[in-house]
Amino acid sequence: MKPVEAVLIGAGSRGFLEFGGFARRFPQSLRFAAVADPDEGRMNAFGETHAIPHGKRFADWKDLLNNKQMGEILINATPDRLHYQITKAALEKGYHVFQEKPIAATLEDCLATGGLAKSSDRLIQIGHCLRFTPFYRAAHDILSEGKIGQTVTLTYEENVTFDHMAHSFVRGNYGNRAASSPMIIAKSCHDLDILVWLALGRKPLRVSSFGSLTYYRKENAPAGAPERCTDGCPHEHECPFSAIKTYVKEAGPDIGYGGAQWQVCRSGAPEERMAALKTSPYGRCVFRCDNDVVDHQIVNIEFEGGLTMAFTMQGFGAAYPPGGTTQFGHISGGAGRTFTVFGTKGVLNAPCYGHLELTDFLLKQTLKMQTGFPEGGHGGGDYGMLHNFISAVRNGAKDLLRTSVNESIMSHVIGFAAEESRLSNGKVIELEDFVRKIKGMQE
Repeated sequence: MKPVEAVLIGAGSRGFLEFGGFARRFPQSLRFAAVADPDEGRMNAFGETHAIPHGKRFADWKDLLNNKQMGEILINATPDRLHYQITKAALEKGYHVFQEKPIAATLEDCLATGGLAKSSDRLIQIGHCLRFTPFYRAAHDILSEGKIGQTVTLTYEENVTFDHMAHSFVRGNYGNRAASSPMIIAKSCHDLDILVWLALGRKPLRVSSFGSLTYYRKENAPAGAPERCTDGCPHEHECPFSAIKTYVKEAGPDIGYGGAQWQVCRSGAPEERMAALKTSPYGRCVFRCDNDVVDHQIVNIEFEGGLTMAFTMQGFGAAYPPGGTTQFGHISGGAGRTFTVFGTKGVLNAPCYGHLELTDFLLKQTLKMQTGFPEGGHGGGDYGMLHNFISAVRNGAKDLLRTSVNESIMSHVIGFAAEESRLSNGKVIELEDFVRKIKGMQE
């Protein structure tokens, strides 16, 4: 079977490492025919890796889309605020679109994307990868089969590890709301999507939220700390956020967690990484950045039938052990995603990723199970969603997509409503009224 031809816009860590990695791992499924990225080094590195001719490498995504269609699929792996306009242009050109989450940086553009999905004969899939993992699918099956009875309440944590928080949401691309989107959207729209999915069709009604940026602030910088870690910080030896430790001394020769080292410098040489930190945003002191997104936030959601959910997102999670999430049994509850579902007949607990515990009230027994860690990021979810999308494209069938744009929009509605609540001292937001107001503003 011939691979589906695709073009990539955005050859950053997700585009280069995850989507590019999928094409290298499954050449019978996906082949890249063109790439666009404003960073010449990233553009050419991706082009060389995938044997893309120079004439099909573009610095500007508009130039790529101004050419004739060069594949069936366009993968949109660009910054949040470019998502809508690129997806709209790609659909008009005739591409099926796989788009990284979030749908867009504003709810207005999210709803507009929903309109595109309805009116276009092309397929759109949003990168809500968690639905495609064996871990969450097993949890969904347990709840769907009524093994804990009717769900009454659920608690869920997204414990963003401190190093990931510092890299992505303080120093990196998602630290400033105006440049990206609120952290509850940028980081956790797919967590909210999972909560909607685990509600088994019950409609979310209202939301309240509290949270703030408490720690990663200028006033918390230790005395004498310079603007950059490379400027001779006297606290480097005792600072867990030291860029020199993170990206040079403790990084090793590989690309590092989530491509963090790759984003700083594509070379594994310590001296080249050190030189890059002197000008890179990732070399800045974590207390002296332009970040303004929260470092902790709680979201309370009420669904139909009295179902309640409490979601906590925070940026002070423990670091993963060597080997990451695949090290079953060696991840504490303070790292990554954990949740507990309380039902009328039992409890489903996930104390760490890949591990589920099902307790039956009648039997007074607990069944422990490991769901496994397939290859690909997010516990196999990244590769799973790409396989699903490619299958739907090959068959020309929207109904083969495991999740729709409209389903994805609901998680974003909750996220944006939570942000409005947080900025309004925890005001309860009625979701129907919230969406109605946004739609009224669009008319």
